[in-house]
Amino acid sequence: MEPETGVFDEHLNRMPEAQDRLPASGSWFSRMVGEINRRYAAQQVVTDFPMGPWASLAKWMGANKTLENLRINGQYVPISWPGEEHIALQNREEVGRLMGQNVIDLVNAWRPTILKGGVSDAEVDYWITETTAEMDGPRVKSYFRYHYFTAKARQAAPTG
Repeated sequence: MEPETGVFDEHLNRMPEAQDRLPASGSWFSRMVGEINRRYAAQQVVTDFPMGPWASLAKWMGANKTLENLRINGQYVPISWPGEEHIALQNREEVGRLMGQNVIDLVNAWRPTILKGGVSDAEVDYWITETTAEMDGPRVKSYFRYHYFTAKARQAAPTG
């Protein structure tokens, strides 16, 4: 089973994407993640984004005979809020604040890709403005789920 990456609500359910100019219809950041995934797939920048890179890395690591005990781990990271205490994360307040700033930088960096995918300047600017506003407060309590791999070096067989 491949890990699920994306934007999740405060109850760890997948966050619905905001719909065009409908207040409180979902998360604008979730919409931006969905749009960038669709634009990347359409532009064939990477296949099966965002899982393509994970699958390739997992395949490479699994085939690497010097590694063992390969695990794919996930971590929910709060966006612009400290998150709930049951989410095991050190420095939750600082991480949440920094993640909110990261989201703002990220959606601005995605602008050229979305424009190249055929969305108008005005529409992309609207999505970025709404996503930025979502980070202030926050209006929407959400998490982003990151994934990482762990493995350990295989011990060489004793020679004797």
